[in-house]
Amino acid sequence: SVKEVDFVFVAPTDLSSDVGLHGQIRHPDVVDMIDEAGRAIRAAGVSSGMLALTGDDYVFWRNRGFEVMAGVATNMFIDGATSLLHAARAHEITAARDGIATSIDDKGNRNGGATKS
Repeated sequence: SVKEVDFVFVAPTDLSSDVGLHGQIRHPDVVDMIDEAGRAIRAAGVSSGMLALTGDDYVFWRNRGFEVMAGVATNMFIDGATSLLHAARAHEITAARDGIATSIDDKGNRNGGATKS
């Protein structure tokens, strides 16, 4: 235990590569090693940190006792943009199918299909 250390981050991608399972951070052997490291870190009185690329990752590792989660901004941006695009596409497809006007001209009138009351 080092007084100045608040948490120890387990690098799952590095660990998986070191054991010949590059990028397979959910491989059972890798998860076992990560769990073992997390237990040892917490037993030393230090918080354990882990990588969470998705909401599922967050829940998975929190349920295993990891306390500090690190994300990757690129993943967050891509996931957020993808979610927005899927929602927009679904809305536009539904609106076109149902004949709902989806645009408004400069006078505030709906255009692009029959309006429903």
